[in-house]
Amino acid sequence: MWAEAAGSAGSAEMLLKASLLTVATLLTRSPAFTGQLLPLASFRYAAPRYTRACNIRAAADTDALAALEQQGLAASEAWDTRVSDFLEPELVAAAESLFGDRADLGFVKVGGYATASRSRFVFTNPELKDLVDTSEHAVLLRATASFDKSGNRFGKGGQLIPNLLQGIGVEFSQVGDVLYDEENSAAYIVCEPSIQTTIERKLPKSLGRAVVEATEPGLEPEGTLVELVVTTSVRVDKK
Repeated sequence: MWAEAAGSAGSAEMLLKASLLTVATLLTRSPAFTGQLLPLASFRYAAPRYTRACNIRAAADTDALAALEQQGLAASEAWDTRVSDFLEPELVAAAESLFGDRADLGFVKVGGYATASRSRFVFTNPELKDLVDTSEHAVLLRATASFDKSGNRFGKGGQLIPNLLQGIGVEFSQVGDVLYDEENSAAYIVCEPSIQTTIERKLPKSLGRAVVEATEPGLEPEGTLVELVVTTSVRVDKK
């Protein structure tokens, strides 16, 4: 029985080797192949080519994490609170992983609602974490607008919302998640409390017939996340 098992294992290994060698041969003959084959045990695989853009992004994230760490340590040592900008989800996850077990700084992640992607950090001394009021650092707004002759004022899939925000002087670092609820022609915008009044007052002027108001605490918005990228073919005048 052991001999049969050993024979089966040997056959499987030979088959695997043959399959991998076939893939490697086809890969290297492909015109699209630009990688370098490196040894791994008795096999060879194509090493990925890292782009300059990837290296720049990694360096930027490292610098951003270092800046957040310094912000957190300063708040902890001063027994005070310091608040970051809203950050991209990848940076939020990296910061949580890096700072999660630290005993020398405390933080609370704030995104405006429970499952938020973009979030900001409220740094403080670990002994003061329970005193942080998250409502003081993020507000969830709901904007509804009627269709006009040109159609949906938010654009297809809400793609014009970043243009609208930029047009009234809002920086994306002040904004968390933006979601678009197509069924109800409504947008949800998480923002710093300091710009709540600006959005409530100016956004309806850009939208026409529109209502912008704060939601009830604890609301979980429904809709599709909108990427915070300005559509260059459309310009929204500041009001």
